[in-house]
Amino acid sequence: MPSEEECPSGSRAATFRHIFGQSIARGEWFDWGAGHGSGLVANPKFIAVALEGSAGGQILVGTLEDFGKHGRVGLARLQDHTGAVTDIKWNWFNDNVLASGSADCSVKIWHVTDQLKTQCVRTLARHSRRVDQVEWHTTVDNVLLSAGSDSKIFLWDVEANSIIYEVSG
Repeated sequence: MPSEEECPSGSRAATFRHIFGQSIARGEWFDWGAGHGSGLVANPKFIAVALEGSAGGQILVGTLEDFGKHGRVGLARLQDHTGAVTDIKWNWFNDNVLASGSADCSVKIWHVTDQLKTQCVRTLARHSRRVDQVEWHTTVDNVLLSAGSDSKIFLWDVEANSIIYEVSG
């Protein structure tokens, strides 16, 4: 280890040496394509994964307590988007609420019960092109941001089903 005189800025030499990475084979990873947000998200109760298919976007939701157990795992299928699901996010304030953005230009708000009963409770449709990202506000309940390929960003009041603020690019 170099002395303080050899490192005048006070920084220390790295303790990691001879570290080598290994490439992952193409068949061992997922590619959701460019412009897609989260395809797999979890919170303290649930895990959700966005699937692509010919019948539009689907989302599978399961309880975390069931994963890792032997036998059949119960999954709920959320299927209301007509295009591919591009991003999904759990609400920071309510573990039973999920937001999804889609290539069908809409944002859907889902309620998932602890027994995996699901319902689409809101559809937010103001984008003219696909919704690339959704993000819940971390300090204000029921406020959601959506960003789309139409160069627009909307800040939504989900409970009132209205736009708080809009940015156009």
